[in-house]
Amino acid sequence: MVTKVKLPTKEERKQRKKDGKDTYHYSTEQLAKQRLQSKKAQVKKQVEKSQNKLKSAKRTLNKIKKLNDATGGKAALESSDLLSAPVSYKEYLEENALVAFEPNSGPQVDFLSSSEEQVLYGGAAGGGKSYALLGEALRYVHLLACRVLILRRTLDELDELIRDSKSFYQKGFPKAYYRKTDKMWVFPSGATIEFSYLDRDDDVYKYQGQSFTLVCFDELTHWPTPYPWNYLSSRVRTTDINIKCYMRATTNPGGVGAWWVKQMWKIDDIPHGKAFWGCDLESGKVLRYPMNHKKKPGQPLLRRRFIPARLSDNPYLWERGDYEARLLALPEIEKRRLLEGDWDIVEGAAFPEFDKTIHTIDPQKYFDEGAIPRSWFRMRGGDYGYSSPSAILWGALDSDGILYIYREFYGKGYIPDTLGQIIDELEKNDPNLMEAVLDESTFNQVGGITISEQINRHVSPQFLPSDRDRIVGKAQIHKRLRINEETGKPGILIFNNCTNIIRELQTIPMSKTISEDVDTKAQDHAYDALRYMCMQRKVESPDPYYERLLYNMPDIPPVPIDDVFGY
Repeated sequence: MVTKVKLPTKEERKQRKKDGKDTYHYSTEQLAKQRLQSKKAQVKKQVEKSQNKLKSAKRTLNKIKKLNDATGGKAALESSDLLSAPVSYKEYLEENALVAFEPNSGPQVDFLSSSEEQVLYGGAAGGGKSYALLGEALRYVHLLACRVLILRRTLDELDELIRDSKSFYQKGFPKAYYRKTDKMWVFPSGATIEFSYLDRDDDVYKYQGQSFTLVCFDELTHWPTPYPWNYLSSRVRTTDINIKCYMRATTNPGGVGAWWVKQMWKIDDIPHGKAFWGCDLESGKVLRYPMNHKKKPGQPLLRRRFIPARLSDNPYLWERGDYEARLLALPEIEKRRLLEGDWDIVEGAAFPEFDKTIHTIDPQKYFDEGAIPRSWFRMRGGDYGYSSPSAILWGALDSDGILYIYREFYGKGYIPDTLGQIIDELEKNDPNLMEAVLDESTFNQVGGITISEQINRHVSPQFLPSDRDRIVGKAQIHKRLRINEETGKPGILIFNNCTNIIRELQTIPMSKTISEDVDTKAQDHAYDALRYMCMQRKVESPDPYYERLLYNMPDIPPVPIDDVFGY
């Protein structure tokens, strides 16, 4: 028989232990009762927790049903769906959502509605490009796997972008917070938006082994080469089937990288706003899957799209008028670039006098028979490369000494023999081809047959070594770009189908280290070919500045503007 004893409280047990008295000894029945009471309390808590989860799940299910009804049963909601959503869904948004950012109609909506893998939003200043980029980054932040990277060239520029993000990120997501040390927004779902900068090409390697669902470049033309863009495109990936991975960029025209940005997005070739298949930067060929690919043999890899921006697209700045007034007051070149969104104006370009409207011609309209006269003296100039492009230009001289560039070849990966065969094929119908110059380095005897010898055994006339004086060669191009007062024409005219030499004359920047030379790190292959040709057929100049460059004359002392300080 077990004696029933009233169980002491926890406080009574502590006090008896403190007083040094014997602790209670419980029977098996008493211990079982204790464990049962404890178990009941645990089960009660679990039931309450499960009930709360069930209520939350029911609320979520109701929301999903409303979204499914509004979007036709789609698993995810795209920005394009918002434009075509039924009134019922729009009303639902108005009742249940806080709008922290609403895009302006026009380019901003087009940008945020784009489905292409790579989209560039660029043009005039003040078009709301940076805000559109920040808004795009929020598309998938409700999902844990969302990881966004937003880049600027320098740290100072990055700080400005971060300040803009703070103006509306927390409004839309009150529980989101910004980690200052990491320059990262963290959202309730666990999604992140990281801000960083890439000053040099090598800086991309800090992202080696990492992955992002979206990579954004703000002011893309600030990067001198496409290497950061291409490298980080390999970091865009995810295992979450609910997230589409892509890349976005914004920019104003101009900048050191304008040459490759224009080429990659075919700004001069494709109507603005129209999607197109992505092409190789140098060859211009559509990027495709290999023919032995299991799923998509030979199919195009990705789509690109360029969306132009205008100041008038941003009503917040346009209606005030003061920002437009400041842009109108800028020097002509800056005004055309920032206000008009003119992509032919490049900041820091080596040949600012080059103008497509003056220096390029349509042969079908310019010549009576659509081609240059057969009697004109013709020549060719070339710059060889294998890993970098080879550039070959053909020119003809009229009676006034004007040089007409009428054909070009541009491509990489060609061995010398193959390049020679291509040149020979292109020249089958060229009369009076009398002269040819090639990069002097191809004549260097390193061992065995030289590059020039391999090319020359296929062509006639054979290439001769070029004059490699870079400064004098650049001066000769400047001279030919000038308008002759007697003829009313420049000393050089380029057929509009010679796109690579046109692009390089528009965009090639000045060297930061060598005065009066171009930046040799930029694409300068067609430029070099033209320089060799101009050095072969020099133009005399009465200008003392160019005389000093052309003939190494003694420097002419400048006349001081200030009598005291001498400058």
